[in-house]
Amino acid sequence: MENIRFAGFSYEGLNNLGDHIQSICMERLIPLVKKRFNRDKLGQILDPAKYVVVMNGWFTHSPQYFPPSDTVFPFFWGFHVTNSCWDKMSTPNCINYLRTHSPIGCRDSFTQKCLGEIGVDSFYSKCLSLTLPKRKKRPTNGWNILVDVPIPLPAFIEDNAIHVSHRISPNVPEKDKFEQAQKLLALYRDSANLIVTTRLHCALPAAAMGIPVIFLGDPNDYRLSLLSDIGVKINSYPNDFNTEKETFINDIKRLWSEVDWKVEPVNFEAEKKSLITEFEERLNARIGILNQYYPTKIIV
Repeated sequence: MENIRFAGFSYEGLNNLGDHIQSICMERLIPLVKKRFNRDKLGQILDPAKYVVVMNGWFTHSPQYFPPSDTVFPFFWGFHVTNSCWDKMSTPNCINYLRTHSPIGCRDSFTQKCLGEIGVDSFYSKCLSLTLPKRKKRPTNGWNILVDVPIPLPAFIEDNAIHVSHRISPNVPEKDKFEQAQKLLALYRDSANLIVTTRLHCALPAAAMGIPVIFLGDPNDYRLSLLSDIGVKINSYPNDFNTEKETFINDIKRLWSEVDWKVEPVNFEAEKKSLITEFEERLNARIGILNQYYPTKIIV
């Protein structure tokens, strides 16, 4: 596999480091990527070479550029389709592409269900951000790390807390975004006693690393079902919290009363091992297909 060309994603113009965190986690499991392609413009790639691309993550801001060009030999794992793109994904061209490269590994059961409804073979792969290794020990002088939490939390949490955000200027170069994402993961691993977050791709890698996670979100949000499936509770957090509402303080106190502030890390190690093994086996099977049909175009 070392001689196969792999490409990764870039996320030009976007402001969420969660995208880069997903790529970092995935790229630990494959040979070094030779090139990066804009995830949202895969259909515009003009390159005579062929690259294996692990199609993990959120699709897409630009559905008009799906399916990818022939440069991309896709391996679908951790694939999520946002609600606004299903009309495009349900067109004959996209359905044929997905069927050709099936089975499709889905990040969440909602995506798997929707693919089944259009006749595409799929399976529930979960997300490769769950494959990070468990940290060796908890920090002796750590912090409660609050990631994109826009409301006050109880004093016993805030008094030993630092606030962090996954938002970043869309104008920052991609190299710097990837470096910042790496630093965030290292901060969580080495310094977090507890993570409280509204960010899926903070919660998933943190849980994989054995960090206690409190997640604030909408339990009915189809994007978040994976959290419940691995044992991370989704604490109901309405999107319409308004400091000017008369009920704001009561709303905050209600949330505080419902959260288990002494949450333990989830035990995901056995499933993590199985997930990595299945990823490697399915990827090797895809490489075998690629070698069969494109024997002269994939060797570096």
